[in-house]
Amino acid sequence: MLSAFKKFMSKRTIAAPVRNRIMNSFSNYEAFKSARLESEVKRQDECRNHEVLYFHKVDDPYSH
Repeated sequence: MLSAFKKFMSKRTIAAPVRNRIMNSFSNYEAFKSARLESEVKRQDECRNHEVLYFHKVDDPYSH
């Protein structure tokens, strides 16, 4: 399944312009900023504080 996806993404097919437009919309910085601003306004409207999610696992070397 993954190899089929990799082949699809690397080939220049008839779907390439559509695929490129979708990938560009996902990586658009302006869309990122507007989504971030929207969620910040929503957080403030709900009178919630900022959250920090913390994960620690004793046997995980990245947690040290």
